[in-house]
Amino acid sequence: MSRSQASLFVSLATSLALACLLIPNTTAAAEGKSAKVTLEENDQGVAVMVDGQLFTQYLVRSGAKPVLWPINGPTGQPMTRSWPLGPEKEGERTDHVHQRSFWFTHEGVNGVNYWAEPKSYRAKDRSKHKMGFIDHRVFAEMKSDDEGATLVTICDWLDHEYEPLLEQHTVFHFSANNDCRTVDMTVNLKALSGDVVLEDRKDGMFGIRLASTMKVDAKQGGQIVNSEGQIDKEAWGQYAKWVDCHGPVAGETVGVAILWHPSNFRHPIRWHVRNYGLFAANPLAEKGFPKSDRKQGPVTIKQGDTLTFRFRTLFHRGDQQQANIPEAYAKYAEE
Repeated sequence: MSRSQASLFVSLATSLALACLLIPNTTAAAEGKSAKVTLEENDQGVAVMVDGQLFTQYLVRSGAKPVLWPINGPTGQPMTRSWPLGPEKEGERTDHVHQRSFWFTHEGVNGVNYWAEPKSYRAKDRSKHKMGFIDHRVFAEMKSDDEGATLVTICDWLDHEYEPLLEQHTVFHFSANNDCRTVDMTVNLKALSGDVVLEDRKDGMFGIRLASTMKVDAKQGGQIVNSEGQIDKEAWGQYAKWVDCHGPVAGETVGVAILWHPSNFRHPIRWHVRNYGLFAANPLAEKGFPKSDRKQGPVTIKQGDTLTFRFRTLFHRGDQQQANIPEAYAKYAEE
């Protein structure tokens, strides 16, 4: 592909993703006065500002992938784990170095592991694993308006021999008010070099590592609840439309809700959500989860084809009832 053709492809892909973007309307979890959201590019990536204060930052590389970190919620306090990106905080566990705040990866893609990274394993075991990395290529678009801020990124999923398997085209839309900060994502994965198999693995795909005080294991009031009414350990590996994890941060109850859009290729999906603070939406795993009459499992993206994922993450005040997550999901599902 020539440079002119590549530029044309980026332009067309950006236009298509923006046309499909779910611009958030006012939701039950996001009522109140809207805040001004702006983007500021810097040497680490792009900072997302809410009324001049840092909401989050898109880091072009952390470990083996781009991530969002830190994520400061509506109270101004961080809602994801600091380590290993920042200093270890009291009560934090220094496990699973690859669980970096807010990310989109998968454990098995044509036999390559994008979920882990070299530091995930002991030095003597690293050569046994085929580990890839996700390389940020370009910011295709950045803009802010009265609805919030939109950031379009293009990344390459490179295998253990640095060959590209997938192109990831992501449209982020950030919005905020006094009670809730929202991250909408439309992720398009395009198979570049032959067919690409997204394998049946429980470690995937979209993940968040919560602040230590929010996790159930902290025994400070943290709770996991899903759309089916299942709580804490009961919610692990189960099918649900949305999951909310809430608990205290700096003395105030806050929550994180992930809403899985019904237009996705699988709906509802299983959730890899753990009491120790891992919160992940996984439309691919079957073998590693409890037995069910429903089935998910691997999916193949044919060469040149694209698979799209759409989901919304709400960083809100209160628990799932106070934030009215069921109503927020119902409105999101209609968009």
